[in-house]
Amino acid sequence: FAPVSGKLTEVNQAVMAKPRLLNEDPYGEAWLFRIEADDWDSQRGRFLHGSEAVTAWVRSELAAHGRA
Repeated sequence: FAPVSGKLTEVNQAVMAKPRLLNEDPYGEAWLFRIEADDWDSQRGRFLHGSEAVTAWVRSELAAHGRA
């Protein structure tokens, strides 16, 4: 699954060579891939924004899987 539809343009080979980077620098050097989005303007509205939206999504997922 990807956050948007589009074309995969780059994979971070540094993470492929050293997966430990995911723990060491998850918000810096440990990016995973780059995507050229097909339709960023319409798809970006589907992203979750803020802790309330994330909490609501988690609760709905748990309920959908009988874990709430």
